[in-house]
Amino acid sequence: SPSQKKAKSKSPGSVSSVLKTADDTNETVGPLEKCVLGPFDRLCSLAIVLNVAFIFIQLQYQGSLGGIQLGVEVEPWPDVSKAFTAIEIAFNAFFGIELALRMAALRRR
Repeated sequence: SPSQKKAKSKSPGSVSSVLKTADDTNETVGPLEKCVLGPFDRLCSLAIVLNVAFIFIQLQYQGSLGGIQLGVEVEPWPDVSKAFTAIEIAFNAFFGIELALRMAALRRR
């Protein structure tokens, strides 16, 4: 129904609500802000999902190491600790950059 469409478009933090607010107050929305609230937001959501999957895999690995100590499992995963460290650093760097971009784009809000 039309009232549901209006309610969806007015959700706080959505791109359309931010742009409408900017129009109402005669503010200009910069390209960085449009990007951070649009495609970059979706990319960050994907990164969060991937990070959750990565944390699950790390926990599985730690469980297999515990299984080896208990004698339940016999073979550890091939040397993955360096890969885990590198991936963890990459996620941390990405989320740090995300924070800096969001602060820069939304500093007026």
